[in-house]
Amino acid sequence: MTDAPDPAPHPPVGRSRARTLPTRRLMLGAVVAACLLLPAAFLVSSVSLALPSARSAIEERLARLTGGPVRVEGEARFSLFPRASVSLVDVRIGTAAGEEALALDVDRIDADFDLVSALFGRTEIDRVTLVRPELVALGPVVAAVPAAAPPAAPAAPRTSEPTAPADRQVDTRRASDLAAFFLSRFEGLHELHVRDGLFRLAGRGGGVSNVNLAFEWAGGGAPAIVDGSYVWNGQPTEIDGRFDSPLDFLAGTPSALALQVSSPALELGFSGSGAAGDSLHLAGGLRVAAPSLSRAIRWLGTRQLTLPDIGAVSLETQIQLVSDRVSFGAAQLDLGGNEARGALEAILPRGGARASLSGTLAFDRLDFGVLSQAIAPTPRTLIDLERPIRSSFIRALDMDLRLSARRATLGRASASEVAATVKMASGVGVIDVGDMAVLGGRGQMRVTLDARADVPTLIVTAGVRDAGVGEVAALVNEPLPFASGSALIGATLRSPAGNWGQILASNRGEFTAEIRDGALQGIDAALLKSAGRHALDFSVASAGAPFQSIRIKAQSLGTRVRFDDIAAVMQDGEIAASGQFDLRGDGLQIAGNMQSPRIEASGRQDSFTTSQPLRFTLRGEWPKPVMTVGSPAEPI
Repeated sequence: MTDAPDPAPHPPVGRSRARTLPTRRLMLGAVVAACLLLPAAFLVSSVSLALPSARSAIEERLARLTGGPVRVEGEARFSLFPRASVSLVDVRIGTAAGEEALALDVDRIDADFDLVSALFGRTEIDRVTLVRPELVALGPVVAAVPAAAPPAAPAAPRTSEPTAPADRQVDTRRASDLAAFFLSRFEGLHELHVRDGLFRLAGRGGGVSNVNLAFEWAGGGAPAIVDGSYVWNGQPTEIDGRFDSPLDFLAGTPSALALQVSSPALELGFSGSGAAGDSLHLAGGLRVAAPSLSRAIRWLGTRQLTLPDIGAVSLETQIQLVSDRVSFGAAQLDLGGNEARGALEAILPRGGARASLSGTLAFDRLDFGVLSQAIAPTPRTLIDLERPIRSSFIRALDMDLRLSARRATLGRASASEVAATVKMASGVGVIDVGDMAVLGGRGQMRVTLDARADVPTLIVTAGVRDAGVGEVAALVNEPLPFASGSALIGATLRSPAGNWGQILASNRGEFTAEIRDGALQGIDAALLKSAGRHALDFSVASAGAPFQSIRIKAQSLGTRVRFDDIAAVMQDGEIAASGQFDLRGDGLQIAGNMQSPRIEASGRQDSFTTSQPLRFTLRGEWPKPVMTVGSPAEPI
């Protein structure tokens, strides 16, 4: 019997499945890869096919936006991530080929577009970024601006350019036309970004550099937003602005707007409404702050108006601007530490006309020294005597301000209840303090600086009544020969005022004083009757000879003071004297005589006799001169 053969061996079930699983995974991976690669290949091929049309669309959009031809001299690159975009390298806008003068030279332009639309042959650009654009000429772009306003604006179209000479209104209209022209070409783009831009026009100083700005506008009645930073006149500046309806604004219809500008030279914020068109109108809250008003004006680029440096300034107000007239209502002003409230009105300079400022300000405390030190700083060295006094701003600005101050400082003098005016017109500036409480009495002061000639002229008049001699001594910072008394003082000074040296050397002045019911200091009445030499010291406070009145008339010429008349009425007689005083060396020379009062010679009331006058001199350095008294009728 023959045995049946063994059946063929079968592989184990688990091993067969282990071999089948990788095969299936490979097949599945191949299918997935095919599903991904085929669309990707289609996408890349579609984008590659769309790249020329995208480039043409970008060039067309830029040409429409700027109004000039566009040339791409570099390559065009496509990028899918992080967003679909096309980059054009080395782009020139605004001139035809072969011309040297360029309107805009851009290192690279990045245009973001909708990828899905590009796959179907449509190029919809959402955002354009200009990388390192440089504006070197504006003529070709400006020449392309039509005279008519954009159709989207509600204003009536303009059919011709105005024929009036260039003034502020014509400039505003032209600027409005330029902006409206730009918006009409911009509509549909949505976003325009500038990175590391440089805008400088030939033949003009300054310019804007390091420009990094973003402009967003969806078109139509949508708001426009601009924000970013740039460098203007050497100072980094940040800007953030919003126009709720830019087309209405440019057409002359009031529209809400807000603007913030921040730089080391100036902080500015505005929130309100405005309209452009033929002239600029603004209404709303304004806040301005600057560490230096004069530097802020220079930073803005205003060359016509140059102000002395009076320190930091801040202003919060409600502004109303119509063309070149601006009013500041409910103004809160801080001028070099002097805080005030009031209302102001200004006329901005137009053409060759001067700017003007008028209004009323009420100060709690006012330091006139801030203004005087800004115009003519007190000299500290001999070189400072030759430093020019700043007076050119008087020729460039008209002013009519009414000031009041509860307290004020005028050099070393403190005053209160001050009422004053500050006026400048046709090159003549006047500070007129009509009334104030000063030196224990009431006073007035008027300072005039006439800057019409090459060398300005200074005229100062001042007067005070019922002044205390102690306060007067503190004001002049020198010992006076009076311990007490009430004074009526008047002074006038006139001098060329090119610098402090001219004032000290060439001034001419007149001085009068009448002092009543007081006492001399540093001299006893008995010394006036004692013949011989007597050393005096007027710097030592002491009770001296009483007097009923002393009258002084003097004139100044440079640093020399001439006493034309010194007359005193005392209990022991009357004094009449004259002399001079040199301010440079404190040298005093006084000569006079003392007449004793008449005495009764007999029992009859109408019989009197008089003694011979006593002559005396005062010579030496103040406040320690030497007095020499002679015998009656004896020369000395």
